[in-house]
Amino acid sequence: MSEIPTPEELAEVDGVLLKRVIEIWRAHGLRGDTRALIIASALEIELRRRHAPIQSVRALIAYRDDV
Repeated sequence: MSEIPTPEELAEVDGVLLKRVIEIWRAHGLRGDTRALIIASALEIELRRRHAPIQSVRALIAYRDDV
């Protein structure tokens, strides 16, 4: 994977593998590869997108319990 993957390609990758791939790209980026940083950032956006609905539900539950 040398390009930013499409949403269809990302849909096939489970969360554990996605985190590992992000770590690899981030490590390349820290060695000065700007393109690797861009790819890592795009993958991190996908990871956050996957967790957003779960976080929203947790926030609603916490709010309900506080009221």
